[in-house]
Parts: sequence; structure tokens; C-alpha cells
Amino acid sequence: MNRLEVECPKANVVGLGVTGQMHGVAMVDETAKPLTSLVTWQDARGNRPCGATGRSYARELARRLGADSLMARGGGFALPGHQCLSV
Repeated sequence: MNRLEVECPKANVVGLGVTGQMHGVAMVDETAKPLTSLVTWQDARGNRPCGATGRSYARELARRLGADSLMARGGGFALPGHQCLSV
């Protein structure tokens, strides 16, 4: 904020917006180099039908591993977005 005040004269500033992003995952390697793009909770790819079962990827993961296992491994349910990556 101090740098902003110095670099942007008050007469030129009309407003300031601050935002953040929660519930996102970017997988990285051991040097912190990104391996994937950011996947946020809004990502709906896990809702797509999976193979012959017609269940979504998230539902198939929950069926195969069991809800109790997902809660123990990932701290939540299998949902599209970051939760499937955290398991």
C-alpha cells in the first residue's frame, strides 16, 4: 500500500479493489515449478460422465474408495474441482 501511494498520485486513484481466491489447487514439482494450471472449486470437469457407468468422475471416485476413505484422505467429499486432486 505504501508503494502504491508513492507510485500512483491520489488525484489519479478513483477506487481500489482487493480480492482473493480460495479453494484452488495448482500441482507443483519438488522445485515448486507448476505442473498444472490452477484448478478452482468452480471447475466442473469432475461432473462429466465416466465410461460405461454414466457416473461422474467424482461419484465414481467416491464409489471406488468409499466416502469414509475420502474423508480420511482428503478431509472432505469427492467434489469436482480441487477436492479430487487432494485425495
